[in-house]
Amino acid sequence: MVQHLLLRCTKAGKIPMGAADEVSQFQRKKSTCGRKHLHKDLPKCIQAIPQSRRYCFRSLAHDLGMLKSTLHDYFKRGVFAKYSSVLKPALTESNKVCRLKWALDHVCDRDGAKYVDDMYDTVHVDEKWFFMTRVQKVYGAICEKIKQRSCKSKHHLLKVMFLTAVAHPRWDETSGEWFNGNLGTWHFTEIVPAQRRSGRRDAGTPVMTTVSVTRETYKAMLVDKVIPAIRAKWPRGETKAVKIQQDNARPH
Repeated sequence: MVQHLLLRCTKAGKIPMGAADEVSQFQRKKSTCGRKHLHKDLPKCIQAIPQSRRYCFRSLAHDLGMLKSTLHDYFKRGVFAKYSSVLKPALTESNKVCRLKWALDHVCDRDGAKYVDDMYDTVHVDEKWFFMTRVQKVYGAICEKIKQRSCKSKHHLLKVMFLTAVAHPRWDETSGEWFNGNLGTWHFTEIVPAQRRSGRRDAGTPVMTTVSVTRETYKAMLVDKVIPAIRAKWPRGETKAVKIQQDNARPH
Protein backbone atom coordinates (compact mmCIF):
# COMPACT_ATOMS: atom_id res chain seq x y z
CA MET A 1 0.00 0.00 0.00
CA VAL A 2 2.84 2.40 0.88
CA GLN A 3 4.64 1.62 -2.37
CA HIS A 4 1.42 2.26 -4.33
CA LEU A 5 0.96 5.72 -2.72
CA LEU A 6 4.60 6.62 -3.36
CA LEU A 7 4.19 5.66 -6.99
CA ARG A 8 1.13 7.97 -7.33
CA CYS A 9 3.03 10.87 -5.77
CA THR A 10 5.95 10.28 -8.12
CA LYS A 11 3.69 10.46 -11.18
CA ALA A 12 2.12 13.69 -9.84
CA GLY A 13 5.56 15.32 -9.59
CA LYS A 14 5.60 15.66 -5.79
CA ILE A 15 8.54 13.21 -5.29
CA PRO A 16 11.60 12.99 -7.58
CA MET A 17 11.86 9.93 -9.80
CA GLY A 18 13.78 7.09 -8.13
CA ALA A 19 13.10 8.21 -4.59
CA ALA A 20 10.07 5.94 -4.36
CA ASP A 21 12.22 2.85 -5.01
CA GLU A 22 14.66 3.82 -2.27
CA VAL A 23 11.87 4.46 0.24
CA SER A 24 10.04 1.26 -0.70
CA GLN A 25 13.23 -0.76 -0.24
CA PHE A 26 13.75 0.90 3.14
CA GLN A 27 10.23 0.08 4.27
CA ARG A 28 10.64 -3.66 3.68
CA LYS A 29 11.21 -5.62 6.88
CA LYS A 30 13.91 -8.25 6.60
CA SER A 31 13.78 -10.39 9.73
CA THR A 32 10.90 -9.22 11.90
CA CYS A 33 7.96 -10.21 9.72
CA GLY A 34 6.40 -13.40 8.46
CA ARG A 35 5.89 -16.72 10.12
CA LYS A 36 8.26 -17.45 13.00
CA HIS A 37 10.77 -20.22 12.27
CA LEU A 38 10.21 -22.98 14.80
CA HIS A 39 12.27 -26.11 15.34
CA LYS A 40 15.65 -24.43 14.85
CA ASP A 41 17.29 -27.59 16.13
CA LEU A 42 15.49 -29.77 13.55
CA PRO A 43 18.70 -31.04 11.86
CA LYS A 44 20.03 -32.28 15.21
CA CYS A 45 16.71 -33.96 15.98
CA ILE A 46 16.76 -35.71 12.60
CA GLN A 47 20.29 -36.99 13.19
CA ALA A 48 19.19 -38.49 16.51
CA ILE A 49 16.54 -40.62 14.78
CA PRO A 50 17.67 -44.04 13.44
CA GLN A 51 18.18 -44.17 9.70
CA SER A 52 15.67 -47.00 9.39
CA ARG A 53 12.95 -44.51 10.40
CA ARG A 54 14.03 -41.85 7.90
CA TYR A 55 12.99 -43.45 4.62
CA CYS A 56 9.64 -41.61 4.34
CA PHE A 57 8.03 -38.44 5.64
CA ARG A 58 5.35 -40.34 7.55
CA SER A 59 7.68 -42.24 9.89
CA LEU A 60 10.07 -39.29 10.24
CA ALA A 61 7.26 -36.88 11.13
CA HIS A 62 5.87 -39.39 13.65
CA ASP A 63 9.21 -39.67 15.46
CA LEU A 64 9.69 -35.88 15.40
CA GLY A 65 6.20 -35.30 16.77
CA MET A 66 5.02 -32.96 14.01
CA LEU A 67 2.65 -33.01 11.06
CA LYS A 68 3.82 -34.49 7.80
CA SER A 69 2.85 -31.30 5.93
CA THR A 70 4.93 -29.20 8.34
CA LEU A 71 7.91 -31.46 7.83
CA HIS A 72 7.48 -31.18 4.07
CA ASP A 73 7.50 -27.38 4.37
CA TYR A 74 10.84 -27.55 6.16
CA PHE A 75 12.13 -29.83 3.42
CA LYS A 76 11.13 -27.35 0.69
CA ARG A 77 12.71 -24.56 2.71
CA GLY A 78 16.04 -26.43 2.68
CA VAL A 79 16.30 -27.22 6.39
CA PHE A 80 17.20 -30.84 5.57
CA ALA A 81 17.96 -32.69 2.36
CA LYS A 82 17.26 -36.01 0.65
CA TYR A 83 20.06 -38.48 -0.04
CA SER A 84 20.07 -41.52 -2.31
CA SER A 85 20.90 -44.73 -0.46
CA VAL A 86 22.53 -46.92 -3.11
CA LEU A 87 23.01 -50.58 -2.31
CA LYS A 88 26.73 -51.32 -2.57
CA PRO A 89 28.57 -54.63 -2.24
CA ALA A 90 30.12 -55.47 1.11
CA LEU A 91 33.77 -55.80 0.12
CA THR A 92 36.43 -57.43 2.24
CA GLU A 93 40.03 -56.25 2.35
CA SER A 94 41.06 -58.94 -0.14
CA ASN A 95 38.26 -57.85 -2.50
CA LYS A 96 39.46 -54.25 -2.34
CA VAL A 97 43.03 -55.33 -3.07
CA CYS A 98 41.90 -57.36 -6.09
CA ARG A 99 39.90 -54.45 -7.47
CA LEU A 100 42.80 -52.07 -6.97
CA LYS A 101 45.18 -54.48 -8.69
CA TRP A 102 42.77 -54.85 -11.63
CA ALA A 103 42.60 -51.05 -11.98
CA LEU A 104 46.39 -50.67 -11.79
CA ASP A 105 46.84 -53.32 -14.46
CA HIS A 106 44.98 -51.06 -16.89
CA VAL A 107 47.32 -48.10 -16.35
CA CYS A 108 50.07 -47.87 -18.96
CA ASP A 109 53.16 -45.66 -19.28
CA ARG A 110 53.58 -43.62 -22.48
CA ASP A 111 56.57 -41.29 -22.78
CA GLY A 112 56.81 -40.92 -19.03
CA ALA A 113 53.10 -40.13 -18.57
CA LYS A 114 50.42 -42.37 -17.08
CA TYR A 115 47.38 -43.22 -19.18
CA VAL A 116 44.40 -45.50 -18.66
CA ASP A 117 44.23 -48.38 -21.11
CA ASP A 118 41.77 -47.74 -23.96
CA MET A 119 40.67 -51.41 -23.84
CA TYR A 120 40.64 -51.78 -27.62
CA ASP A 121 41.44 -55.48 -27.13
CA THR A 122 38.65 -56.20 -24.61
CA VAL A 123 35.12 -57.51 -25.15
CA HIS A 124 32.66 -57.04 -22.29
CA VAL A 125 29.92 -59.65 -21.88
CA ASP A 126 27.04 -59.63 -19.43
CA GLU A 127 23.69 -61.35 -18.89
CA LYS A 128 20.28 -59.95 -17.98
CA TRP A 129 16.84 -61.41 -17.34
CA PHE A 130 13.84 -60.18 -19.34
CA PHE A 131 10.14 -60.99 -18.96
CA MET A 132 8.43 -61.85 -22.24
CA THR A 133 5.59 -59.34 -21.92
CA ARG A 134 4.50 -56.11 -23.57
CA VAL A 135 5.39 -52.64 -22.38
CA GLN A 136 3.13 -51.12 -19.75
CA LYS A 137 2.18 -47.85 -21.45
CA VAL A 138 -0.36 -47.62 -24.27
CA TYR A 139 -1.80 -44.61 -26.12
CA GLY A 140 -5.53 -44.08 -26.58
CA ALA A 141 -8.26 -41.53 -27.08
CA ILE A 142 -9.72 -39.36 -24.33
CA CYS A 143 -12.15 -41.29 -22.07
CA GLU A 144 -11.26 -44.52 -23.86
CA LYS A 145 -11.46 -47.64 -21.71
CA ILE A 146 -8.14 -49.45 -22.02
CA LYS A 147 -8.07 -53.19 -21.58
CA GLN A 148 -6.49 -54.06 -18.24
CA ARG A 149 -3.68 -56.58 -18.27
CA SER A 150 -3.95 -59.31 -15.66
CA CYS A 151 -2.02 -62.36 -14.64
CA LYS A 152 -2.45 -64.88 -11.84
CA SER A 153 1.21 -64.69 -10.90
CA LYS A 154 4.39 -63.16 -12.22
CA HIS A 155 5.88 -66.65 -12.27
CA HIS A 156 3.57 -67.51 -15.20
CA LEU A 157 5.40 -65.04 -17.46
CA LEU A 158 8.17 -66.46 -19.60
CA LYS A 159 11.52 -65.31 -18.25
CA VAL A 160 14.44 -65.41 -20.69
CA MET A 161 18.09 -64.59 -20.10
CA PHE A 162 20.00 -62.68 -22.78
CA LEU A 163 23.76 -62.40 -23.26
CA THR A 164 25.22 -59.22 -24.80
CA ALA A 165 28.77 -58.59 -25.98
CA VAL A 166 30.14 -55.09 -26.64
CA ALA A 167 33.57 -53.57 -27.32
CA HIS A 168 35.14 -50.12 -27.47
CA PRO A 169 33.80 -48.16 -30.50
CA ARG A 170 36.52 -46.99 -32.91
CA TRP A 171 37.29 -46.05 -36.47
CA ASP A 172 38.19 -49.00 -38.70
CA GLU A 173 41.05 -47.90 -40.92
CA THR A 174 40.82 -51.01 -43.11
CA SER A 175 37.13 -50.76 -44.03
CA GLY A 176 36.87 -46.98 -43.70
CA GLU A 177 33.75 -47.32 -41.53
CA TRP A 178 32.86 -46.69 -37.92
CA PHE A 179 32.86 -49.77 -35.68
CA ASN A 180 30.09 -49.18 -33.13
CA GLY A 181 31.25 -51.95 -30.78
CA ASN A 182 27.96 -53.89 -30.81
CA LEU A 183 28.86 -57.52 -31.33
CA GLY A 184 25.47 -59.06 -30.67
CA THR A 185 22.77 -60.19 -28.24
CA TRP A 186 21.69 -63.82 -27.86
CA HIS A 187 19.03 -65.58 -25.80
CA PHE A 188 19.30 -68.83 -23.88
CA THR A 189 16.41 -70.73 -25.46
CA GLU A 190 15.83 -73.88 -27.47
CA ILE A 191 13.12 -75.34 -29.72
CA VAL A 192 11.60 -78.55 -28.34
CA PRO A 193 8.37 -80.46 -29.15
CA ALA A 194 5.44 -79.70 -26.86
CA GLN A 195 4.83 -82.49 -24.35
CA ARG A 196 1.12 -81.79 -23.80
CA ARG A 197 -1.77 -80.63 -25.90
CA SER A 198 -3.41 -77.25 -25.27
CA GLY A 199 -6.20 -75.17 -26.79
CA ARG A 200 -3.76 -73.35 -29.07
CA ARG A 201 -1.55 -76.23 -30.26
CA ASP A 202 -1.25 -79.99 -30.40
CA ALA A 203 1.26 -82.18 -28.65
CA GLY A 204 4.54 -82.40 -30.53
CA THR A 205 4.36 -78.86 -31.96
CA PRO A 206 7.78 -77.15 -31.84
CA VAL A 207 7.76 -74.52 -29.08
CA MET A 208 10.44 -72.26 -27.66
CA THR A 209 11.47 -72.87 -24.05
CA THR A 210 14.11 -71.35 -21.82
CA VAL A 211 17.37 -73.05 -20.99
CA SER A 212 18.90 -73.20 -17.54
CA VAL A 213 22.12 -71.19 -17.66
CA THR A 214 24.86 -73.48 -16.37
CA ARG A 215 28.59 -73.61 -16.94
CA GLU A 216 28.12 -75.89 -19.95
CA THR A 217 25.44 -73.77 -21.63
CA TYR A 218 27.40 -70.58 -21.02
CA LYS A 219 30.53 -72.13 -22.52
CA ALA A 220 28.54 -73.30 -25.54
CA MET A 221 27.16 -69.76 -25.98
CA LEU A 222 30.68 -68.31 -25.96
CA VAL A 223 32.02 -70.89 -28.42
CA ASP A 224 29.04 -70.94 -30.80
CA LYS A 225 27.86 -67.30 -30.70
CA VAL A 226 30.24 -64.81 -29.10
CA ILE A 227 33.58 -65.90 -30.56
CA PRO A 228 32.23 -66.23 -34.16
CA ALA A 229 30.69 -62.75 -33.83
CA ILE A 230 34.05 -61.36 -32.70
CA ARG A 231 35.80 -62.93 -35.68
CA ALA A 232 33.18 -61.61 -38.11
CA LYS A 233 32.81 -58.04 -36.81
CA TRP A 234 36.21 -57.27 -35.28
CA PRO A 235 38.08 -54.51 -37.16
CA ARG A 236 40.73 -55.86 -39.52
CA GLY A 237 44.30 -55.00 -38.68
CA GLU A 238 43.56 -54.79 -34.95
CA THR A 239 45.17 -57.02 -32.36
CA LYS A 240 44.17 -60.67 -32.51
CA ALA A 241 44.67 -61.22 -28.76
CA VAL A 242 41.12 -60.36 -27.68
CA LYS A 243 40.20 -60.64 -24.00
CA ILE A 244 36.64 -61.39 -22.87
CA GLN A 245 35.80 -59.52 -19.66
CA GLN A 246 32.96 -60.96 -17.55
CA ASP A 247 31.63 -60.70 -14.02
CA ASN A 248 31.85 -63.29 -11.27
CA ALA A 249 28.55 -65.06 -11.86
CA ARG A 250 28.38 -68.78 -11.05
CA PRO A 251 28.25 -70.07 -14.65
CA HIS A 252 31.50 -68.22 -15.38
